[in-house]
Amino acid sequence: MPMFSFTLVQKIEGHSEQIAVLVAEEIRRDPQLQSIGSLHRDELASRARDLVGNLGHWLVARDPEVAHWSEPLGRSRFEHSIPLHELIRCLLIVKARLIDFSRQELSGTALQIYAEEELEHRVGRFFDEVIYYVAKGYESARQNATSHQGRGPGATGVADAKEKRANRFGFHATHNGS
Repeated sequence: MPMFSFTLVQKIEGHSEQIAVLVAEEIRRDPQLQSIGSLHRDELASRARDLVGNLGHWLVARDPEVAHWSEPLGRSRFEHSIPLHELIRCLLIVKARLIDFSRQELSGTALQIYAEEELEHRVGRFFDEVIYYVAKGYESARQNATSHQGRGPGATGVADAKEKRANRFGFHATHNGS
């Protein structure tokens, strides 16, 4: 990474709390993100902070490390009955806020514009990988739940995931035996 890009990454990381709060607020206000938007603001901000606060690390991380962070997130969101499209939309919001912040920090010299474009390219590639591995983890959890459905008491499945989500929001699912 050119020195200026490194400096810009450091500025972004230094403002990770501010960016994470903006991301969490945007997610919670978005009417298309009802399921994930109902999560606690601190949880949403924490995930955004994980990405933004360690951006320099993530931009040079290898696939296995990105997968190690992303796949469990996908599985967890499936288990909490968060639709995959909402999860992907949230990641795109984080990406957009990162890019918005980097553009605000530029003064407009040719070198700075080039460095910002390079950073946007790297951020885009990183988020492509995150989305791929999040979807892979989500699908893995879905396949696991489907393969366990109908195996009797204690089997995990979509119904169990929905019940977990209901319990998380203070509702208790009732089973009527039919």
